[in-house]
Amino acid sequence: MRRDYLLGFFIFLFIVAHFLFLQSKIVEAGVTGACANCHTMHNSQGAVEDNETAQEHLLKIKGDGDCLGCHAAPAGEDEYKVEGAPQVIYYDADDKSKRMLAGGTFTTVKDNDGDGHNIVKLTGKDDVIKVMPGDPDCVFKVDELACAGTKGCHGDRDIENPMKAIQKGHHSPADAYRDGHDLAHSYRMLNGVAGIGAVDYEFGMTNKLIDKNKLGDPNINVNIYQGEHLDWPNNAPSGKSISWLCGECHGNKESDKGFYSRAGIVSADNNDIWIRHPTDIITKLDNYPNVGEENKYSTEVPLGFVDAIKGADFNPEASGVTVTCLSCHRAHGSQYKDALRFDYSFMKTGAKGEDLPDGEKGCFRCHTDKDFEE
Repeated sequence: MRRDYLLGFFIFLFIVAHFLFLQSKIVEAGVTGACANCHTMHNSQGAVEDNETAQEHLLKIKGDGDCLGCHAAPAGEDEYKVEGAPQVIYYDADDKSKRMLAGGTFTTVKDNDGDGHNIVKLTGKDDVIKVMPGDPDCVFKVDELACAGTKGCHGDRDIENPMKAIQKGHHSPADAYRDGHDLAHSYRMLNGVAGIGAVDYEFGMTNKLIDKNKLGDPNINVNIYQGEHLDWPNNAPSGKSISWLCGECHGNKESDKGFYSRAGIVSADNNDIWIRHPTDIITKLDNYPNVGEENKYSTEVPLGFVDAIKGADFNPEASGVTVTCLSCHRAHGSQYKDALRFDYSFMKTGAKGEDLPDGEKGCFRCHTDKDFEE
């Protein structure tokens, strides 16, 4: 009898160990490292309480409060990560083609409003644009933009306080694929948005050509964006695509205005003319990009994938693909106008891309038949 108990006990231990091993393989942890990197227990040194630097949630904020204390650290202009936190002001002008993170940078926006979003605490107010492009009736104005909360992109956008809006986001043990059903299971703490985040934020992956079949492999360090086949008015969008999130400020109404709306599909007189570049409309991956090499995917102009993109089950060949807002733009900002991923002034048909900097192709990654020799 005792032998049976011991055998059962060891079998139980084996199952638990096997389960933990599998979890270590398929789970993408949230913030890792010493708690003291971010938090303080008593906020005091030498028995003296330092009330002037006290922050919410026992955080050791280095800068001007909120997200910027960790993500716009003083060393951020020289290092893309500081104590593990990706830097939103990181920018290497001498090596910009290789060292830009996927979200881009706010560094250039400080000097040029048109290079990206103006986070008021970081870059100051936008002196050029006074209403939200795509939705002038947006609930808040461009001179109120924050990182998170009601006036930002990250966290619960029904909560005004940015720090409260991102609660439960940093320590989420969710799978690599985040389905968006709550904040802890949302891509990059963009509440409701699905996708797979690159483990190193695509550092060093600008303008790379990679094997399509390796997309979704965490070792590749490439984001997988959720797309959706927009079918106004037959099916209501799920709200899980990255473009839908952009449309919450830039227009996602089923109306005649907005960058992510029915207006992009048909014109006002309903004659099926494109009046804005479409997003979340299925295209063909087998013809993208046409670079003379088969089975390649370009990180310069990334796509959105429509079908389930769950880690090892992700199959780029089987999924419908779409152009997203992030196919052309970076979310934070870039070294180019309008937060573009490439210099639009070099998009010249018939030039064969000879003048493009840093090996860029831009529009011609998709519009391959436009880049011909004269």
